[in-house]
Amino acid sequence: MDIAVLARRLRVYRAEHRVTQIALARRLGISQTALSLLEAGKPVPQLDDAKLAHIQRTYNKQVIP
Repeated sequence: MDIAVLARRLRVYRAEHRVTQIALARRLGISQTALSLLEAGKPVPQLDDAKLAHIQRTYNKQVIP
């Protein structure tokens, strides 16, 4: 997984849908800090394949390159 691409797509999709980091973090079951780190391109161990799939379903777009 290319973390930089994931981070960029996640920021864009979240902004397009006007979802806050806190709201999305709650949906994913991770902390807002973890989501912030992810959007900054840092690896987040809490983010597993199930959570990535949930992000893709939430935005109905592919976030994983």
